[in-house]
Amino acid sequence: MHLPGPDGVTSHESRSFGGGKEMPNYPIALFAFRRPKHTREVLQSLADNGEARNSDVHAFVDGPRTTDEVPIVEETLHTIRAFKVNSFRSLSVTQQSSNLGLAESVIQGVSGLLAEFPAIIVLEDDTVVSPEFLAYMNRAIDAYASDHRVWSISGHLPSIRIPMRFREDVLFAARASSWGYATWADRWRQMDWSVAYTREAASDPALRKALRRAGWDMPRLLDLQARGEIDSWAIRWCTRAIELGSVTAYPPRTLVHNIGLDGSGTHSPVLTSDNGRFLPLPPVRFPPPFHQPGVARSFQSQQLTLRRLLRSSASEGASRVVGYHRRFR
Repeated sequence: MHLPGPDGVTSHESRSFGGGKEMPNYPIALFAFRRPKHTREVLQSLADNGEARNSDVHAFVDGPRTTDEVPIVEETLHTIRAFKVNSFRSLSVTQQSSNLGLAESVIQGVSGLLAEFPAIIVLEDDTVVSPEFLAYMNRAIDAYASDHRVWSISGHLPSIRIPMRFREDVLFAARASSWGYATWADRWRQMDWSVAYTREAASDPALRKALRRAGWDMPRLLDLQARGEIDSWAIRWCTRAIELGSVTAYPPRTLVHNIGLDGSGTHSPVLTSDNGRFLPLPPVRFPPPFHQPGVARSFQSQQLTLRRLLRSSASEGASRVVGYHRRFR
């Protein structure tokens, strides 16, 4: 079933990945802090994309929280500035004089770029990408630019079980992803980052029910955000998308490998090999967004599996829940 389109339109131009006219390369925002080795690995994975030399990278490095962090933050800045010349069309660095925290860093950085560009690609310093990442993301941005039912494009696909008879090239899910994604200025402008909005959303029974359908943890994360116990831009981003009935488009295979987590965050061999290498992306066409009940069940199953792991023991589970909440941004 197709999701209702603007003015009842459900058709959508589909374009073949790897074919047709050359698409513009959208700017890339990279958020880093105090992980120079991870940052270099992310930059190298971007440089391995054929589209990198026609792409502008805007790096944002948060300031140190304490004097002890000054050397490692400086090393991160040096790593970015010293990265190979001509790897990208340009590589700029914005250095924060004080520590903003990830949520405020992302909100400020993305807002600034989307005031200048119609769409951007966003990475963090632990999101290594496939050599096909930029080609896919640029085409997906173009394909769904005028379809406001699509809130964002994810380069990461969680290790879910794809339904056996599923033949579509793109998966649509209510929950957005913060591990390598793209969005548009007109979607970003629909956000309300205020505490008042967060508290109002957290007290809306219908919205809480919709959030729970997207992920068992989402109402809880929204409550923590509303009370100021976590500082997450992502739960607010997801909440607004779900409130508007929007979806995120996911690739048929993951194009992002997170190197900032322990073994529990490793992708399934179906998506990447055991050494973290990416499988080639098959030809992809971009259909209009439509309801995919099998995919929705797979996302829910993956979240329930995570829930069982987190509750496997009282002491271990408690520490892992805290870590997971912090990681969700």
